[in-house]
Amino acid sequence: MLVLLLTAFLTIILIRVLKNDFSHFLEVSEEDIGDEEESGWKYIYADVFRTPPHMSVLAAMVGSGVHIAATVSILLACVLCEWVSVTKKGSILTALIVIYCLCSAIGGYVSSKLYKQLKFVPIFILS
Repeated sequence: MLVLLLTAFLTIILIRVLKNDFSHFLEVSEEDIGDEEESGWKYIYADVFRTPPHMSVLAAMVGSGVHIAATVSILLACVLCEWVSVTKKGSILTALIVIYCLCSAIGGYVSSKLYKQLKFVPIFILS
């Protein structure tokens, strides 16, 4: 009950603050925007849609994280469904290695999809 009450108070405060910010933001005309210094959460869109400087590293790290997360979740599901015996010596390690190899396609797909989605065009220096 206490959690619901605190969540309701937080929601009411957040709605009031956002309503005031949006009303102030909509009242400002286009000419005033150029004179006003750009700061605050409403102007983050310029930084959000910028491509990261090391995009290949980012894509590789996200793909590796998804690869490991998929491996662990599938292994846990196999153990919970008792497809992998926890009493046999080495069965979990064997299942982990097999599932890790099979999940490499998932990590590669996510990594390549993210890399393509960010639309990175490499610049080759020709000498």
